Order: sequence, then structure tokens, then C-alpha cells
Amino acid sequence: MPTLTVCPPSTPVGPSYQARTVTVLLPGSDRPTWTSLNRAVHTAIHEWATGWSPVFQVPPRGVCARILRRPDRVLARVRTTTRTSWCAGGRKVDLLAGISRMRAVAQDRAVWDYAYWQQVVAGTPTALTLSQIRDRRHGKNLPQDALVREYEMQPRVVAMRLANIDPRRQVTLDEENLPLLQTNADTYTRWQVMAAVPGDEVITLDGTFLYPRSDRFDHRMEYLQQANSHIDRLAGKDWMVQLRRAAD
Repeated sequence: MPTLTVCPPSTPVGPSYQARTVTVLLPGSDRPTWTSLNRAVHTAIHEWATGWSPVFQVPPRGVCARILRRPDRVLARVRTTTRTSWCAGGRKVDLLAGISRMRAVAQDRAVWDYAYWQQVVAGTPTALTLSQIRDRRHGKNLPQDALVREYEMQPRVVAMRLANIDPRRQVTLDEENLPLLQTNADTYTRWQVMAAVPGDEVITLDGTFLYPRSDRFDHRMEYLQQANSHIDRLAGKDWMVQLRRAAD
């Protein structure tokens, strides 16, 4: 059984944003090929997966699970090799250890990130997001650059940006996560654990296309809850593959 690692998932921000990773769940009754996977993607989101790349990194030792690997474009048994390779996933039963590890790593990282963030922003007032500033200034017809300046001048945002350019920094703080960081440690950690596996969008076994309805926290959380529920309910023989969209 392979130990999988994955590129850090991006934060889902809604259908208006082009997702970077798409997770496809496929029934175990048929052994999927690249062609059938491509067809499933096109049926759900009307896009072909041509040029998309696998997300999971497979270490050079002990790899024997059936995984979808490019450029072979078939599900093949990968034997022990001398170098790291990439795959798009495999059967749920073969990925259980990898999924658990991804969530555990996300939890440990979130605890560390939150503690570091607290040190960075200590003494600064709660910051507003750009969308919150826009809502507050609604009707005043302020130009976008004025709203952006107001956002960027907030002490908490300034502190995070200064920390990110410090060569001694411990981690890079993502401003996209600011609303979550400003809740509490438990909420932020739970969020990161939930975001560790699904990616930005999910195509379920029945072809349902899941994505966040907007960048609002409750919509993003709703998406992650639904996505993880579908992943956790997969039978051991079912397939889970994840691809990164080709850059525009």
C-alpha cells in the first residue's frame, strides 16, 4: 500500500474562480481508464481533462497499488522504483492510509500555523476582508483601488505581509485564510483537516458536481462537509482520483 503525499490544497473560493484541483469519484464496478475518467469529467463539468496532471506523489519504495498514472493513461500496477513518481489516485481501500496521513499532516500544520499567526498579529485589531469593506462602503461609489488600499492599510494585514517577507519566517501566512484565523484555533484546524483531501471541486459517484457556491465561509464549509461525506462513504473497491487543472 503506497504512502501518498499531495500538493497543498488550495482554498475553494466558489464557482467564479477556476479551481486548481478536481477530485473524481468512480464506482468500483468498472476498472476505469484515462478515457473513462476523461468522459466522467466532461459529463459533469463540460470540460475535457486533457493536459491535467496527477496530484499525488508516490515515494520510490513499496508502491504496489493500482493507480492511475500518466502518461500511461491506464490504471497500472506500479512496482518499486528508484525514483518518485506521480499518480492521480486509486481504490479507496488502497488510499485509506494516505487519506488518514493527509488529514493528520493538515492538523499538525494547522496547529503550528495558528500559533505562529498569533505571534505575528499580537496586539493588532481584527481585520476586515476586502468583501466586508466593500459591503460597508456600498453606495459610496468608491473606486476599487481605494477599497484595496483600505484593506491593505489594516495593521493586521500589514503585520502578516511583513512576516511573509521576513527571511527568517517559519511559515507563509495566506491572507485568504484570514477570516478563518480570526475565528479560533479549533475552527481553523477543523477547516484545514476538512480541506486536506477533497481539493477545489468534487465529482461524486452519481456525477453530481460539488463546489462552493461563493467565497463566503458558510458556503465553503458546506462544500467541504459534503465533499468529505462523499469521500468517506466510498466503498473500498471504489476509486478516487484527483487532477490538477492545466494552467491557462
